[in-house]
Amino acid sequence: MNSDINLFCENLYAEVQQYWESKRDFLPRTWALKFGIFYSPVRYRPALMIVGANPGFDSDDDTKSPPVENLFYDPKERNEKEWRISARLLKLFQIAGREHNLRYSVVTNLLFFKSRCLNTHTATGQGWCDNGNPKIRREIEGYCRVKVEQIVNKVDPARILVLGLTTWDRLADEPLKLRASRTKGRGRLAVAGTVFNREALGIAHPTGARISDTECHQLATLLDQFLVSTE
Repeated sequence: MNSDINLFCENLYAEVQQYWESKRDFLPRTWALKFGIFYSPVRYRPALMIVGANPGFDSDDDTKSPPVENLFYDPKERNEKEWRISARLLKLFQIAGREHNLRYSVVTNLLFFKSRCLNTHTATGQGWCDNGNPKIRREIEGYCRVKVEQIVNKVDPARILVLGLTTWDRLADEPLKLRASRTKGRGRLAVAGTVFNREALGIAHPTGARISDTECHQLATLLDQFLVSTE
């Protein structure tokens, strides 16, 4: 199966590379930032797959293969400012007593193509929505979603953790269950359900949602409970 996974990844990177090159004229603001698919080694039937929104901003990614170590667990020499997600996630998993689950998770994103944020980015003009053609953006988003489903079916994780509830809403099957609400009436903190027919937990984004310490501990409890049955 490892050889099958390796061939799958090789073909996937080659296909996405070709697709990325074909979008040069349609992504005038972000095309040169490249793309990223996996942020961990790819293992068959991991206990956990993590699906984020879009790649961490770092134009030095190797776009030909997955990394040899999990960058969400240890970002190595990556720019700390651009990789705050790693520290926040590690803290969450450590509080939950689930550091090993993070280390051996398979990590990908709903959108492969890089930008500094999913909206517009005033300072640089390198936000996803700074690419002005919404029809093409939606086409690319749909393409990536199909590829994520293929990844899930091929890798076959026991559980999926989705980072960001906007990402959750684009991935999750119906129905879903609210697991926790934000403090002071700020909406959802965590939801549960399925993603591509796998048990899934969606949480407010660890960096973008300004999660308080109280909410972090609440999420850690939910994360521990979510992963118990994978042991």
